[in-house]
Amino acid sequence: MKNILIIDNSEKSSHLSSNTVHTATVGSNATEILNKEKGLSQLNSNKHFDILVCNEPDYEVLHKFKEKFANGTSILITDLTMDQYSYELKNIEDRLVDHILANRAPCTWTTKELIITLQKLIRNDYFGLDKYLTYGTSIHQLSVQDYENRESIDKQVQAFVIEKKLGNYLAKTAYGICEELLMNAIVDAPLAGKRYRESAASFDQQGIGKKEHQPKEVTPILSYGWDGSILGISICDYFGALQKSTFGKYLKKITHRDNLSKLIDTKKEGAGLGFFKILYGSHTLICNVQANKQTEIIALILTSEQLKDFSRMARSICFFEAT
Repeated sequence: MKNILIIDNSEKSSHLSSNTVHTATVGSNATEILNKEKGLSQLNSNKHFDILVCNEPDYEVLHKFKEKFANGTSILITDLTMDQYSYELKNIEDRLVDHILANRAPCTWTTKELIITLQKLIRNDYFGLDKYLTYGTSIHQLSVQDYENRESIDKQVQAFVIEKKLGNYLAKTAYGICEELLMNAIVDAPLAGKRYRESAASFDQQGIGKKEHQPKEVTPILSYGWDGSILGISICDYFGALQKSTFGKYLKKITHRDNLSKLIDTKKEGAGLGFFKILYGSHTLICNVQANKQTEIIALILTSEQLKDFSRMARSICFFEAT
């Protein structure tokens, strides 16, 4: 059973009500602290914590948690933009924070996202777009056969958004997200997977152990659905080649960009610009990865909220690693 420490700065509006905490931490041991000093006292004690939740980008707290529990998972709830919380965390947020949850008003989605995130960690159950949409929502799935059929898939999703009367702008945004997700699954993931398998095989020139490094021969699956408030689009490939360090590198490029061209990774397997476009067009970006088995990338758009300028908007970013 996982032990969770929740440090709730009462001056922040983090929506960490008793009911929310109770629901989010079912199946775990949760300790809720109402100020930083008591939180640090808990971290300095002999207690073991698997997960830290805090609603302020406090360098001291997050650094202490990672220093003491190297394999622990940290969740930051914040209304700050990427560059703002990066500054507060001395530009090493990629090492201190595993999941960023945007603190929104009204709080409905913040509360829901916190519950989903913690329950995924507690249950070790990570994959599936359905987790983020209202129960019973129809989720459409399309098999990605090859590079040539990607445009027809993009257009199907675009037509779906128009059919739901969500507007032409959102339809174009959904089209662009699909395009980047498909390019990642069709082009980038196989190249990265090939590189990983070649690296693994190089340790055994006799070929022993190569079989377990071969991905399943399954085509990528693109999924999408709308539950009345959230439009979700996801892609799942069966290479499992996306690494957390690589993902963090792309986010750092986005955070500290001063020239859009610097977002482009010129190597064949580069996907930095693609992640920028997906994140720019959505409110939440989620990556679920099981190494060498599957990668799922999910983009969520709150259709009741305007997608504001990137630099002025907090976004949720999560990276889950399944074992």
